[in-house]
Amino acid sequence: MVERLRDEAQQEAPVKPGMLTIYETTSEGKETKIEAEAPQVGFPVNSK
Repeated sequence: MVERLRDEAQQEAPVKPGMLTIYETTSEGKETKIEAEAPQVGFPVNSK
């Protein structure tokens, strides 16, 4: 699942409805775009 999200993040895919786009800044200062399915209610919490 995580690997699939990483592959999709590398592609400039259009943001679909119901999708959540997350921008993470790495220690090198690079910005990584991560798209994940957003829940209907609430906000996803990543423990990692």
